[in-house]
Amino acid sequence: MFEKTDKIIQKVINQKGLGKIAQSSRVCFEAEKIISENLPALKNRIEVISFNQGILRLSSKNAIINQEIQFKKGLLIKKINQQLKADLVKDLRFGIR
Repeated sequence: MFEKTDKIIQKVINQKGLGKIAQSSRVCFEAEKIISENLPALKNRIEVISFNQGILRLSSKNAIINQEIQFKKGLLIKKINQQLKADLVKDLRFGIR
């Protein structure tokens, strides 16, 4: 008879086609937390841009920062996916702003 609120919300999200947007937002949010925890010296120099089709896009101020992220890429992907409890992030791409 009665449904839990979270199930109702999930139905509405799916009906409105907002599921991918919500998932993308969650991945970006969790990625920012993981980056802050694992690269505290760089947390203010890295910006999470977007997530789409398994690719998480990041931006930084210079190539040196991107190189440092590249060294930690596997670890970051692993920790983000562990936090999400799903293998959503397949790759990180870097840009310079």
